[in-house]
Amino acid sequence: MTNSDVQHLKQQIQDVLVESGKYDELSNFLRSKLYQVGWTDEINRLAQSIVTNEAKPTFSNVIERIEPKAMDIVPEHIKTEILAKIEEFLKDVVPK
Repeated sequence: MTNSDVQHLKQQIQDVLVESGKYDELSNFLRSKLYQVGWTDEINRLAQSIVTNEAKPTFSNVIERIEPKAMDIVPEHIKTEILAKIEEFLKDVVPK
């Protein structure tokens, strides 16, 4: 599969995700799960701390500092659940 083929397949998957409503469904599921375990509160506290303690914080600087920590503290069971849902979706979309 060429790079062009891969890019085309990615675009097709994204189109189907959005058009089918599955993107919103997955996004809402993830948002809800992260909220339930307190992840969003933790990220809000981290962002507030960065903004409060830096002389001139910028949006991009705050994101750059938060993103690695945010990814690290997503509970494994949530990662597993969302990946299973994505894999299930892909089985129906990606040709074999």
